[in-house]
Amino acid sequence: MQGHAAQQTSPAQPKLAGPLYNQIQLLMRERILAREWRDGKNLPTEVDLAREYSVSVGTMRKALDVLEDAKFIVRKQGLGTFVRDFDGVAGAQQSGWTINGKMSAERIIRVISTASSEASTSDCTSLDIAPRSTVYRVKVVSTIDRRGMILDEYVIPENTSFVRDRNDADGLQQSLQTLERQATRFIESISVEAATPGLAQNLRVETDAPLLRIERTAVDAKGRPMFMCIRAAHLDGARYKVEVDRP
Repeated sequence: MQGHAAQQTSPAQPKLAGPLYNQIQLLMRERILAREWRDGKNLPTEVDLAREYSVSVGTMRKALDVLEDAKFIVRKQGLGTFVRDFDGVAGAQQSGWTINGKMSAERIIRVISTASSEASTSDCTSLDIAPRSTVYRVKVVSTIDRRGMILDEYVIPENTSFVRDRNDADGLQQSLQTLERQATRFIESISVEAATPGLAQNLRVETDAPLLRIERTAVDAKGRPMFMCIRAAHLDGARYKVEVDRP
Protein backbone atom coordinates (compact mmCIF):
# COMPACT_ATOMS: atom_id res chain seq x y z
CA MET A 1 0.00 0.00 0.00
CA GLN A 2 1.31 3.47 -0.87
CA GLY A 3 0.20 6.87 0.27
CA HIS A 4 1.39 10.21 1.57
CA ALA A 5 3.95 10.54 4.32
CA ALA A 6 2.49 10.74 7.80
CA GLN A 7 2.10 14.39 8.85
CA GLN A 8 3.36 13.84 12.38
CA THR A 9 6.89 13.07 11.15
CA SER A 10 7.47 16.63 9.94
CA PRO A 11 4.44 18.90 10.46
CA ALA A 12 6.14 21.98 8.97
CA GLN A 13 7.41 20.19 5.87
CA PRO A 14 6.07 21.60 2.57
CA LYS A 15 4.68 19.32 -0.08
CA LEU A 16 7.55 17.81 -2.04
CA ALA A 17 7.74 16.90 -5.69
CA GLY A 18 9.11 13.75 -7.24
CA PRO A 19 8.69 10.00 -6.64
CA LEU A 20 7.21 8.95 -3.31
CA TYR A 21 10.40 7.21 -2.16
CA ASN A 22 12.31 10.48 -2.75
CA GLN A 23 9.78 12.42 -0.70
CA ILE A 24 10.16 9.90 2.12
CA GLN A 25 13.97 10.01 2.12
CA LEU A 26 13.86 13.81 2.23
CA LEU A 27 11.55 13.72 5.26
CA MET A 28 13.83 11.19 6.95
CA ARG A 29 16.87 13.27 6.07
CA GLU A 30 15.26 16.26 7.81
CA ARG A 31 14.85 14.23 11.00
CA ILE A 32 18.50 13.17 10.87
CA LEU A 33 19.73 16.72 10.28
CA ALA A 34 17.50 17.99 13.11
CA ARG A 35 19.12 15.33 15.36
CA GLU A 36 15.73 13.78 16.08
CA TRP A 37 17.56 10.61 15.11
CA ARG A 38 20.98 10.99 16.71
CA ASP A 39 24.31 9.90 15.24
CA GLY A 40 24.77 6.16 15.73
CA LYS A 41 21.10 5.57 16.53
CA ASN A 42 19.58 2.26 15.45
CA LEU A 43 16.61 3.07 13.17
CA PRO A 44 13.32 1.13 13.28
CA THR A 45 12.99 -1.79 10.88
CA GLU A 46 11.90 -1.27 7.27
CA VAL A 47 8.47 -2.67 8.16
CA ASP A 48 8.04 -0.29 11.10
CA LEU A 49 9.25 2.70 9.10
CA ALA A 50 6.93 1.82 6.21
CA ARG A 51 4.03 1.64 8.66
CA GLU A 52 5.00 4.99 10.23
CA TYR A 53 5.10 6.74 6.85
CA SER A 54 2.10 4.84 5.42
CA VAL A 55 4.01 3.48 2.42
CA SER A 56 4.91 0.03 1.12
CA VAL A 57 8.03 -1.77 2.33
CA GLY A 58 9.39 -1.56 -1.23
CA THR A 59 9.02 2.23 -1.24
CA MET A 60 10.70 2.48 2.15
CA ARG A 61 13.55 0.25 0.97
CA LYS A 62 14.16 2.57 -2.01
CA ALA A 63 14.17 5.58 0.35
CA LEU A 64 16.73 3.87 2.58
CA ASP A 65 18.84 3.01 -0.47
CA VAL A 66 19.03 6.72 -1.34
CA LEU A 67 19.94 7.64 2.25
CA GLU A 68 22.64 4.98 2.26
CA ASP A 69 24.09 6.22 -1.06
CA ALA A 70 24.09 9.75 0.38
CA LYS A 71 25.93 8.42 3.47
CA PHE A 72 23.22 9.44 5.93
CA ILE A 73 22.77 5.88 7.19
CA VAL A 74 24.81 2.69 7.49
CA ARG A 75 23.35 -0.82 7.11
CA LYS A 76 25.06 -3.50 9.20
CA GLN A 77 24.18 -7.08 8.33
CA GLY A 78 22.49 -8.83 11.23
CA LEU A 79 22.42 -5.66 13.34
CA GLY A 80 20.15 -3.21 11.53
CA THR A 81 20.29 0.30 10.07
CA PHE A 82 22.07 3.11 11.88
CA VAL A 83 22.35 6.88 11.50
CA ARG A 84 25.85 7.64 10.29
CA ASP A 85 28.23 9.15 12.84
CA PHE A 86 28.97 12.42 11.04
CA ASP A 87 31.49 13.58 13.63
CA GLY A 88 33.63 10.56 12.85
CA VAL A 89 33.46 10.69 9.06
CA ALA A 90 36.86 11.41 7.51
CA GLY A 91 36.78 14.06 4.80
CA ALA A 92 33.54 15.60 6.09
CA GLN A 93 33.14 19.32 5.42
CA GLN A 94 31.07 21.88 7.28
CA SER A 95 30.80 25.58 6.54
CA GLY A 96 28.85 28.47 7.96
CA TRP A 97 28.97 31.93 9.49
CA THR A 98 30.45 32.81 12.86
CA ILE A 99 30.16 35.98 14.93
CA ASN A 100 32.41 36.32 17.95
CA GLY A 101 33.37 32.67 17.58
CA LYS A 102 29.77 31.38 17.64
CA MET A 103 27.90 29.86 14.71
CA SER A 104 25.23 32.25 13.41
CA ALA A 105 22.27 31.46 11.20
CA GLU A 106 21.32 33.39 8.08
CA ARG A 107 17.74 34.40 7.30
CA ILE A 108 16.14 35.63 4.08
CA ILE A 109 14.75 39.12 4.57
CA ARG A 110 13.97 40.14 0.98
CA VAL A 111 13.06 38.37 -2.24
CA ILE A 112 14.41 40.29 -5.23
CA SER A 113 13.20 38.02 -8.04
CA THR A 114 12.08 34.51 -8.97
CA ALA A 115 11.74 33.51 -12.61
CA SER A 116 12.16 30.70 -15.11
CA SER A 117 14.44 31.20 -18.11
CA GLU A 118 16.55 29.39 -20.66
CA ALA A 119 19.89 28.20 -19.29
CA SER A 120 22.94 30.08 -20.47
CA THR A 121 25.93 28.29 -21.96
CA SER A 122 27.72 28.73 -18.63
CA ASP A 123 24.72 27.27 -16.75
CA CYS A 124 24.68 24.21 -19.02
CA THR A 125 28.39 23.62 -18.52
CA SER A 126 28.34 24.06 -14.73
CA LEU A 127 25.21 21.99 -14.18
CA ASP A 128 25.81 19.42 -16.93
CA ILE A 129 22.41 20.02 -18.52
CA ALA A 130 21.35 20.07 -22.15
CA PRO A 131 21.41 23.29 -24.19
CA ARG A 132 18.19 25.32 -24.07
CA SER A 133 17.16 23.65 -20.80
CA THR A 134 14.88 25.62 -18.50
CA VAL A 135 16.27 26.77 -15.16
CA TYR A 136 14.65 28.49 -12.20
CA ARG A 137 16.46 31.61 -10.98
CA VAL A 138 16.05 32.86 -7.42
CA LYS A 139 17.66 36.05 -6.11
CA VAL A 140 17.32 36.81 -2.39
CA VAL A 141 18.96 38.94 0.29
CA SER A 142 19.72 37.39 3.67
CA THR A 143 21.10 38.70 6.94
CA ILE A 144 23.63 37.03 9.24
CA ASP A 145 22.26 37.47 12.73
CA ARG A 146 21.08 40.99 11.76
CA ARG A 147 24.64 42.06 10.93
CA GLY A 148 26.26 40.89 7.71
CA MET A 149 24.27 40.84 4.47
CA ILE A 150 24.31 38.25 1.67
CA LEU A 151 22.98 38.38 -1.89
CA ASP A 152 22.30 34.87 -3.22
CA GLU A 153 21.65 34.05 -6.87
CA TYR A 154 20.47 30.45 -7.29
CA VAL A 155 20.30 28.63 -10.62
CA ILE A 156 18.17 25.49 -10.29
CA PRO A 157 17.42 23.07 -13.16
CA GLU A 158 13.72 22.61 -13.90
CA ASN A 159 13.80 18.87 -13.16
CA THR A 160 15.21 19.38 -9.65
CA SER A 161 12.92 18.61 -6.71
CA PHE A 162 12.27 22.20 -5.61
CA VAL A 163 9.04 23.59 -4.14
CA ARG A 164 8.00 26.70 -6.07
CA ASP A 165 4.53 27.27 -4.66
CA ARG A 166 5.63 30.10 -2.28
CA ASN A 167 7.63 33.16 -3.27
CA ASP A 168 7.59 34.95 0.08
CA ALA A 169 10.76 35.11 2.20
CA ASP A 170 9.71 32.44 4.72
CA GLY A 171 8.44 30.06 2.03
CA LEU A 172 11.58 30.40 -0.09
CA GLN A 173 13.79 29.97 2.98
CA GLN A 174 12.11 26.65 3.73
CA SER A 175 12.22 25.49 0.10
CA LEU A 176 15.89 26.41 -0.35
CA GLN A 177 16.89 24.75 2.93
CA THR A 178 15.13 21.56 1.85
CA LEU A 179 16.88 21.73 -1.52
CA GLU A 180 20.32 22.25 0.03
CA ARG A 181 19.85 19.32 2.38
CA GLN A 182 19.43 17.00 -0.60
CA ALA A 183 23.07 17.65 -1.56
CA THR A 184 25.77 15.35 -0.22
CA ARG A 185 28.56 17.86 -0.73
CA PHE A 186 29.32 21.34 -2.05
CA ILE A 187 32.15 22.51 -4.26
CA GLU A 188 33.05 26.08 -3.32
CA SER A 189 35.29 28.71 -4.88
CA ILE A 190 35.99 31.67 -2.58
CA SER A 191 37.37 35.06 -3.61
CA VAL A 192 37.09 38.78 -2.86
CA GLU A 193 35.36 41.27 -5.14
CA ALA A 194 34.47 44.95 -5.12
CA ALA A 195 30.80 45.87 -4.82
CA THR A 196 29.26 46.97 -8.11
CA PRO A 197 26.56 49.67 -7.93
CA GLY A 198 23.87 46.93 -8.11
CA LEU A 199 25.44 44.85 -5.34
CA ALA A 200 26.02 47.96 -3.25
CA GLN A 201 22.36 48.91 -3.49
CA ASN A 202 21.09 45.44 -2.55
CA LEU A 203 23.58 44.97 0.29
CA ARG A 204 23.37 48.59 1.50
CA VAL A 205 27.09 49.23 1.26
CA GLU A 206 29.22 51.70 -0.66
CA THR A 207 30.24 51.01 -4.23
CA ASP A 208 33.64 49.25 -4.37
CA ALA A 209 33.28 48.01 -0.77
CA PRO A 210 35.06 44.64 -0.37
CA LEU A 211 32.74 41.63 -0.56
CA LEU A 212 33.29 37.91 -0.09
CA ARG A 213 32.28 35.98 -3.24
CA ILE A 214 31.39 32.31 -2.85
CA GLU A 215 30.54 30.22 -5.92
CA ARG A 216 28.86 27.02 -4.74
CA THR A 217 27.83 23.95 -6.72
CA ALA A 218 25.74 21.33 -4.94
CA VAL A 219 26.46 17.70 -5.82
CA ASP A 220 24.30 14.62 -5.20
CA ALA A 221 25.34 11.17 -3.98
CA LYS A 222 26.25 10.10 -7.53
CA GLY A 223 28.47 13.11 -8.11
CA ARG A 224 26.01 14.94 -10.37
CA PRO A 225 25.55 18.74 -10.11
CA MET A 226 22.18 19.65 -8.59
CA PHE A 227 22.15 23.45 -8.56
CA MET A 228 24.53 26.35 -8.12
CA CYS A 229 24.52 29.55 -6.12
CA ILE A 230 26.67 32.65 -6.37
CA ARG A 231 26.91 34.51 -3.06
CA ALA A 232 28.13 38.06 -2.45
CA ALA A 233 28.53 38.78 1.26
CA HIS A 234 29.28 41.91 3.26
CA LEU A 235 30.51 40.38 6.50
CA ASP A 236 30.30 43.30 8.96
CA GLY A 237 32.08 41.38 11.71
CA ALA A 238 30.94 37.90 10.62
CA ARG A 239 33.38 35.26 9.35
CA TYR A 240 32.89 32.40 6.91
CA LYS A 241 34.20 29.22 8.51
CA VAL A 242 34.96 26.00 6.65
CA GLU A 243 35.96 22.85 8.57
CA VAL A 244 37.36 19.86 6.71
CA ASP A 245 38.35 16.63 8.45
CA ARG A 246 41.44 15.12 6.85
CA PRO A 247 40.88 11.56 5.57
